[in-house]
Amino acid sequence: MAAVRVPIGAGTWLRLGRHPELEQVAADFEPWTIAVSGALRERRRPGSTLVACIEDRSGALLGALVVERVAANRWNALPMVLDARSAPVLAWLADRSPARRVFGMPDHVDPLLAGLSRLNGTTRLPFFANRLAGVDRPQVDPRTRVAGPGDVPAILDVLQTYPYLSLPSRRAKRRFVERTIAERFAVVVEVDGRVVGAVLLDALGRDHAYLADMAVHPDFRGQGLAWPMIVRLGDLALELDIGLCASKDDTNPMNVSPHVAIHGAGPGEPVDEWVAAQLRPRRVLGPAKWRDHQVRRAHRLVDALEQRGPRLRRPAPTLRRP
Repeated sequence: MAAVRVPIGAGTWLRLGRHPELEQVAADFEPWTIAVSGALRERRRPGSTLVACIEDRSGALLGALVVERVAANRWNALPMVLDARSAPVLAWLADRSPARRVFGMPDHVDPLLAGLSRLNGTTRLPFFANRLAGVDRPQVDPRTRVAGPGDVPAILDVLQTYPYLSLPSRRAKRRFVERTIAERFAVVVEVDGRVVGAVLLDALGRDHAYLADMAVHPDFRGQGLAWPMIVRLGDLALELDIGLCASKDDTNPMNVSPHVAIHGAGPGEPVDEWVAAQLRPRRVLGPAKWRDHQVRRAHRLVDALEQRGPRLRRPAPTLRRP
């Protein structure tokens, strides 16, 4: 489908559709744009990723917003601000999108906050990045390995005890794990043949991988199983010649620093912050429009029933908003 480009005033244009330069630009700014870069590189079903770019009159990219579907009725907005002129428009788009959260680094999220009428608070976590250039391959623990499709049920059992993966159901988590294994990668740790821990990559860009979720079953915590998974992940990063980046929540019981140099040089310092802005649900329809919408739904249902059985009397439009 051809992209749509329309003027939006002040010498700026809105372009809907994949900008030909967007994926390359996002990759060039990694790890600061790892969320956008990872979302654009993933293979998704049509309609599950919405892309809007802000350009100047000459066509130069000023900013972009990627809105991705992560589960049923669960969307995230990922902004990339290259010029301050794009921030108000990106905030306007995010506010009217189905997204409930806006993710990214402060340089890309903070300029949007003033324009988000649905803003319901922000969370800021320390952000770490390590390119791992020139680091020797670590000695990996034989209990750890790369996860495969057959590990999905066991990983789901571990994630049931992990409250930080904000997906609404086991089905949504299963799809997330399946997509992670198929398009990125995950690492698991086994004890006596049982998968008791997992590390999942949330984004895989051109030069960096973003680690967001790590969990160990409560019955096996305190046994030093999280660190071997990080070492295995670092070994994979060295093999792929990519860097690792992560945000760390101190309230997570799996309080292991994923930014630690794999060769044992000790923990590093955070290079920035990871910002997550929560948005209130969007009120799509007013009372009158909602009522008309429900009446039309009832009429369509009656029409469908009439085609299958005796003729039914069309109900009067007496629906009320609960």
